[in-house]
Amino acid sequence: STGSITTPATIESGQAAIDYAVALPANYTPRYAYPLVVWFHEEGGDERDVLEWLPRLSPQNYLGLGLRGPLPVGGGLPGQRRWSCGAQHLAWLEDQLALALMETARQYSVHVERIVAAGIGGGANIALQMLLRRPEVFAAAACLNAGLDSSQSLANWGRFTGRSLWLGHSRLLHGGRLQPAIASSRLLHAAGLNVCPHPYDDDAWPLETFGRDVDRWLMPTLCGDRVVA
Repeated sequence: STGSITTPATIESGQAAIDYAVALPANYTPRYAYPLVVWFHEEGGDERDVLEWLPRLSPQNYLGLGLRGPLPVGGGLPGQRRWSCGAQHLAWLEDQLALALMETARQYSVHVERIVAAGIGGGANIALQMLLRRPEVFAAAACLNAGLDSSQSLANWGRFTGRSLWLGHSRLLHGGRLQPAIASSRLLHAAGLNVCPHPYDDDAWPLETFGRDVDRWLMPTLCGDRVVA
């Protein structure tokens, strides 16, 4: 069951109903426009997970925005949340994300052409969907063990030029029900994305190096000539 959402009338008010947290880099400087990493937590997490994960990517290179999944975890503890890839939920999330981004950009110094979706597992599924659904918002996505429905059509085919995608995969992490997105690298590349597959060896625990691996890829991607604003 994907559950249901009652969408608050937030577009008119200009305020997001979704709970979110902002992670600031060390020595935050308002004069500098920071890339913004939008972190989608794993199943059972919440918006505060961005406070743990952003420093693992880099203690000073990025601003972080963490969103709370709209659904409770069945049988989980109070406060544990999850996401859904159902069409209703994704459309709701797009609206809420747009408002949260506007609020964050009003309060902090964000480089609006360097917004990145990121996550692990269930959060990676959503991060990938946000890049595929809103390439005009996201410059890139970094996804570890994301899944992708192989029958899904890429509605924005031809609009991904200059958009980049890091796809990590480890068999040591729970894979979920969907086919690993890394298996669709060629399809995603054909759609116009700059795809960087990053399979992990079975003897390497990916969460130890995930942050550094993404940062080494992401900074040249955002600051080099591969991301076209």
